This record gives sequence, structure tokens and C-alpha cells, in this order.
Amino acid sequence: MKPRVDEEAQRLLTLLKLDARRLYERIRYRAPEYLFIFSSKRTRNHFADIFENRYKDVTIESLKMVGQEVIVALDNYYSLVEEMYWYVNSTEDMPNTVDDKINKFIVKLTPIYQTLCLYIDADLGITSEEVEPVDDPVFEDSIVTDDEPASEPVEFGESAFGEETTFSSEDDSDIAEFPSIEFGDDDDDDDSKVENVS
Repeated sequence: MKPRVDEEAQRLLTLLKLDARRLYERIRYRAPEYLFIFSSKRTRNHFADIFENRYKDVTIESLKMVGQEVIVALDNYYSLVEEMYWYVNSTEDMPNTVDDKINKFIVKLTPIYQTLCLYIDADLGITSEEVEPVDDPVFEDSIVTDDEPASEPVEFGESAFGEETTFSSEDDSDIAEFPSIEFGDDDDDDDSKVENVS
């Protein structure tokens, strides 16, 4: 397939693709380590290395050389990365909550990264590489569909065991009613009266 852009734009697209890939790999595959450091040492200094990227150094003039789809995909990808970086640097959430939110960020980031790769490869005239889906046990519980109820978050390093119990409201005939208790006024029982001392 022939490239859609000239040689200079191809070099720029290759650099952007490599930068996006390395950033995605650090965010996804180093998550257990950087979240452990955050929870155990209560430091945020290492996040700068994880979220480091070169996109902020790309000028508007350079971006004019690539297609509109790539520009939009780049903005979507790096905007979500920036949102993650802001969250980990400003959050006051407990470590378990941070783990859960980062899980959800990564699940959301993966298809955005896949779309970015697809558009860059189309402009470069190459077959798009398959990005590994987020099917790790760590991330599975962060995906909630309309068909299933939300489950408890799974922390990094843990796996989910056990069966999920579902409740149906279709047949309530087997459910016995609880008896009601009526309290009557018994003026003769002095022991049940409580004085109000003020």
C-alpha cells in the first residue's frame, strides 16, 4: 500500500507512533509497580517518568503535515493520558480506589490507542499491527456492560475467584412476607414509661 503522506510526514508519524506505543506500554504494563510505589512510599515523583512523552514538543506546523483523522486520534489519546497524569498527581483517594480508577483508565485507553495506531498506519501505508486487548484478570472486572452488574474492583496482583450471585425479581411468589408487629398503647404498664428529665 502506498503512503498517503510525503517522506517528512512519514518520519513524523513514525516518531509519534513510537512515542505513543512506549507511553502506552509504561502506563499499562508498569501499573503494578508504580501503583505499589505510590501506595507504599506515598510519593508521586515517579509518575513523571511513567507519563513522559514527546507529543507536547510537536508543533502545530508539524501536525499540519498529517491527516485530520490522525490529529483527532492524537488529541484523544494524549488528552486521556493527561487526565490520568493529573489524577495521580492530585488525588487524595485511598490506594485501593486509585488502583480501581487506573484499571478503568487503562481499559478506556486501549481502544483509543488502537484507533490511533490504525490511522497512523493508514497514512504510512502499512498494515496495522494488532494491539493486545486488555484481557488480563486485573482489568476484566473494570469492564462493565449493560448485561451484567458491576463487580467489586480487583487490586493489582490479585485474582477474582468465586461465583457471582444474581437476583431475579421475576418470581416473587416464593418469598414469604415478614410478619408485622403492632405496638399498642398500654397505659397500665408503668414499667414501659420513661421519664423525660431535662
